[in-house]
Amino acid sequence: MINDVKRVDETASPFSHAFFIMPKKLLNGFLNFVLDGLERLERQKDFSTTLGSKEIKDLWIRKSNSVMAFCMDFVVENYDSFISKKEFRKKYSAFCKKHQVKSKSDYVIKRTLEEMYGASEENRDVGMSKWEKVWGGIKWIW
Repeated sequence: MINDVKRVDETASPFSHAFFIMPKKLLNGFLNFVLDGLERLERQKDFSTTLGSKEIKDLWIRKSNSVMAFCMDFVVENYDSFISKKEFRKKYSAFCKKHQVKSKSDYVIKRTLEEMYGASEENRDVGMSKWEKVWGGIKWIW
């Protein structure tokens, strides 16, 4: 049984902490597996990557709530700033059309901005006895 086992020397591996004990019968299968991977790498010209937990969470949020996706891209918290509700809705609608996602209701927008960004509904004096409805506590990223 000892003759059936081939030990690869630690110093031969690029990972000095790793070494393998493998029966000779499995070495051919292992070599074929490695060669298949090399062929796939040459064909794709890059390694395939899997998403990490943060990326999966962000992707899930973006797919489940278009308001949150919009805010992640364009809005930040800033207690000294505000965004016109009309301007927010206009840019959000354009975002939804561009990304072919369903626009959410004013209620969902309000809940998202209040809960995730601490925004509040306010009225701002724009002069000449006119008032504008705004989201206070947020600003555009740009």
